[in-house]
Amino acid sequence: TGANMVMGTALARRVGWFAGEHTARTFNDDGWRLFDAAIRWATAAPSACEGLADGAACEDGNACTVADRCVAGRCEAGEARVCNDGNACTQDSCNPVAGCLVNRDTLEGASCNDGSACTTNDMCHAGECMGTPGASVCALVPHVACVEPAAGGLRAHLGYSNPASENITASAGSPGNNLSAAPSAGALPSSFAPGIYEVAFTVTFPDNSLSWTLGDATVVASSASPACCAGVPTTALTAPSGKVVFRDGWEDCHPNGAWHDNGGNESAYAQDNGMTAPLAGWAACTGTSGRVQTFTTPNASSSRSSWFNLIPVTPHQTYCLSAWINWQGGPRPFVNLHRFDAQTLPLAGSHPLIGASGPDGLGGQTTLISTDPGFRRYRKTFTNPADTTFVQLEHGTSTSGSKEGAALTYFDDVTLVEGACTF
Repeated sequence: TGANMVMGTALARRVGWFAGEHTARTFNDDGWRLFDAAIRWATAAPSACEGLADGAACEDGNACTVADRCVAGRCEAGEARVCNDGNACTQDSCNPVAGCLVNRDTLEGASCNDGSACTTNDMCHAGECMGTPGASVCALVPHVACVEPAAGGLRAHLGYSNPASENITASAGSPGNNLSAAPSAGALPSSFAPGIYEVAFTVTFPDNSLSWTLGDATVVASSASPACCAGVPTTALTAPSGKVVFRDGWEDCHPNGAWHDNGGNESAYAQDNGMTAPLAGWAACTGTSGRVQTFTTPNASSSRSSWFNLIPVTPHQTYCLSAWINWQGGPRPFVNLHRFDAQTLPLAGSHPLIGASGPDGLGGQTTLISTDPGFRRYRKTFTNPADTTFVQLEHGTSTSGSKEGAALTYFDDVTLVEGACTF
């Protein structure tokens, strides 16, 4: 019957033509169409919905549809399949037999964004977004100097290092220079001068933590960060990673009044321009037992320095020199390196590693002393020349520059370690 044909209830499908006494001997057009439909029904595979109720899940045989359902014994197509691999450099399509297809060639050369602040001219290539390396902002390295309590939250002192010889600009709020949340006080800088700046800016934030992304690096300031102590992080006397070759934190004093480094070795000092005895320079940091060396001078044209003993070093070895310095005013502070050969004979030249801007005489640039008040941790990576077996560190104040204010500078934790500076 027609109903059996439509619903497909027959276990075996048979199609015939019965010509009765009152039936025409030949088909008209409608008859042939009905007969053709019957043949197709008889030879087709059973319906995916045979024996299933309306609304039952089925598969209509089209890979470009999903959620197909049975309706009146037939499998009706569901929603169109969404083909999207999430890649802006591919063109996605759907084939009823093969399903989703990905073409990696049609968008070749199209503009895209690889999500990195360290690349420029991002373009699609073979289905991948690729940029050109070399964005200068990615030479910058951010760090958290210290964090202290503040009204309504925490105050973070943030700094950076710029190994380049020129200023690097990065718009505040851009992908290469942004904070995780808007601070309640303070703002991001957009220009980064050459050198190492222990504190480049200060921000206050109400949350438990604040992230700063600069280039491709991110640092987090939180209550777990080093605490500020009268402007000096309590970790000021913690040596950086690497083998410590020399360190003087002025935490120990020999009974005869000579200065000692943290290894117990006596430190020799040269005094000029009427510098007061070093012991008069002890200063306390609130909340810690930390002590620092104080340099005072009568005026901005005076210079004074202290010299440590000879330090054995390895030729061709990379070293990291660091020091905490608080320049209150007067002559500019500095830390210089002097070199000696295997017979402890002096080699020509003095190398200003930390101080005024300029070449350091070892193929790099001097780490610039910030004019901002407060303790800053300055650092300088250098490679020891092949002819140098001993070095001597000199630190003090010089006439290479000055700023207003009392002629006063504090030094703490002068340290020399093997390996490049990584903090």
